[in-house]
Amino acid sequence: MRSLCALPVLIMPFVAITPAQDVPQPAKTTPSKQNAPTPADLAKLTRQVAELQREVAALKFDLGALKYKTDLLNTLTGSSMSDTKKLKEDIDKLHVHVSFLDMMSHNPLLNWNGMTAEASFDPTETNPRYESITTDHGILFVSASKVESYLDGQRLFLQIGNPSLAQFTTYTLSLKWNVREPPHPMKIEGLAEAGPVAETIRKWQDTERSKDFEMTDKPLIAGRWTPVDVVLPATKGSDFGYVAVKIKITGIRFAN
Repeated sequence: MRSLCALPVLIMPFVAITPAQDVPQPAKTTPSKQNAPTPADLAKLTRQVAELQREVAALKFDLGALKYKTDLLNTLTGSSMSDTKKLKEDIDKLHVHVSFLDMMSHNPLLNWNGMTAEASFDPTETNPRYESITTDHGILFVSASKVESYLDGQRLFLQIGNPSLAQFTTYTLSLKWNVREPPHPMKIEGLAEAGPVAETIRKWQDTERSKDFEMTDKPLIAGRWTPVDVVLPATKGSDFGYVAVKIKITGIRFAN
């Protein structure tokens, strides 16, 4: 059986830029250039997350093997109640640990210096902020400026900043939304805490909705913020307390 180790969760500050006059002010102070991630840093972190996901897969395999051994032991040897109880407790502990590792392996907080492939917001915030996200073609900045009711859904207004020299002509906005994220501790002390936390977050994730928007008429101009709005269907205002944004670039153009 693999040893189960506690996994630290890294919380790093977001990268901030000096916004234009008509752009929402960042919530974070500007870090020094020495804190800026390098490609090597991002590659190292990617490898670490991949290794964690492999560990989760291995633990899931171990869990299945342990369940099989328990059933076989009960069937062939008629093991005592105390032995069966201990094996069941081991299975329950392993299941909790696997669930928690699986949850944390997909947590954006594991990424370097706040720069992730996904930016998340509470759309009801009165002071809009921006976050940096990574794409296959570089870094973009995203801010959720406001939200308003529209028919049976919610219209979300975004500002997307393109700090590069290239114009991104077409792209896909991948949005996930939900009720407000439940509070949970940033530091977990043992399986006794990990189990309830993982279960709470898992239930919240089960109510999440998602939709992709193909953007063909709102190019992201180089060195500027671009206003973009989308409608999230069949969503009440009371059910809209969390939104996460990912961007996939599908078209690019350079100035002549």
